[in-house]
Amino acid sequence: MSVATRLGVDDPEEGLLAQARDRWARWGQDDPVLAVVADLLELPEWVQARTGPQAPLPALVEADAVLHRLARLASPRGGDDVAATAALAYLLVPGASLLAHRLEGYSPHIDHYVAGQLWLEIRAFPWERLSKVAANVLLRTRRAVIRDLRGDALTPVDPTEATWQLLETRPRPHAEDAYRRAQASWRVRTVLDQAVAENVITEKDRALLTALAEAASEHRVSRAGRGFGGLCSIPALESVAAQSGCSLSTVRRRARESLDAVAAAYGYLQKAS
Repeated sequence: MSVATRLGVDDPEEGLLAQARDRWARWGQDDPVLAVVADLLELPEWVQARTGPQAPLPALVEADAVLHRLARLASPRGGDDVAATAALAYLLVPGASLLAHRLEGYSPHIDHYVAGQLWLEIRAFPWERLSKVAANVLLRTRRAVIRDLRGDALTPVDPTEATWQLLETRPRPHAEDAYRRAQASWRVRTVLDQAVAENVITEKDRALLTALAEAASEHRVSRAGRGFGGLCSIPALESVAAQSGCSLSTVRRRARESLDAVAAAYGYLQKAS
């Protein structure tokens, strides 16, 4: 059973998704930010066109504003509308399905866990203080699913909101090695955040480097090789290129330009090779 089926948003003519379609026009009248398409079913394509790898920042902001309004409508602290929850879940199905695929080794019922947690994260989303709805909801879903499925065997090693992660509990010195790797990951993320704040790189550049880091980790790429900790390794580049729809050479070029800019600004980071 798919994530969409578990969420109850696989049939636009039934259930909460049908209710959301019926309410879409009224939502747009009440909030002009949502008046971007005539039918809710047209919204995924509209969002995708504004969030691709070549999308300008204003388009990304516009798309996130729509998702943010839906998150507010869905929240018990906002509109408390479960149909809006279904609408936002419908938009996040592609990302949630990819997440379930990546975590399928955790459980044969991973679609069930991901769908249930996604719904909870949408309802609980802190729209009052957070933006970037899709990224934050999916990240929180991933964390919670892993914690629930493997919580007894995991240890939190980094309590910061942006980089909190779980690592398998292992006898020392393996746990210490894992902790050092987590600290290194946290430092890199901190540098990238600083680079965005100081206009060394853009948010899109940071998103690309983060995606490459996740892909390198998933493919167990050695950080000792070429390409700044494996970010420019072939497995990582191929994975991100496939997800983004860009060519491998384009992803490599953008990554190297960003890494070189960060290295030039802060000196102690190895340049991309």
